[in-house]
Amino acid sequence: MLLQPGFERLEYFRATDAATDRVDYETWADAPFDFAANLTYHYPALLGRRTECALGVSLSVRRPESAEGRALRAEFIRFFARRLGADLSVLRAAADAYEGKEGEAFTTPRRVELGPLVGEVVGASSYHRGEFLTVGFYDRIYDDSLRRARP
Repeated sequence: MLLQPGFERLEYFRATDAATDRVDYETWADAPFDFAANLTYHYPALLGRRTECALGVSLSVRRPESAEGRALRAEFIRFFARRLGADLSVLRAAADAYEGKEGEAFTTPRRVELGPLVGEVVGASSYHRGEFLTVGFYDRIYDDSLRRARP
């Protein structure tokens, strides 16, 4: 993904491998601590160690999206459409629609079933960083385990 147009500007930001974390991750971002775009690979923490294969990848872009942010999001979805050989126009349209959403409509996920994967668009708000639109692709088993763990 980091070789795709626009993503080459992202730099390695951080990873966690603490055994107490439910999910380990690695993040590439455009600027540390206050990034407008970040690409995160998710790894399950099993038996105190992370697996070597990412079971999810997500792109978060600050809202309102800049032209660069929209271009990254479009390339992210195109990349997975090519790799999966799938029509992701529903996911693309859902992501486009989130720009104008507020409140609960913004934080309610829109999910697309893709065989062994799940595609998701959702908004999130951070007190320190503002609002972000996230598009992610997750292994179904990993996604199911996270959903069961949420209250």
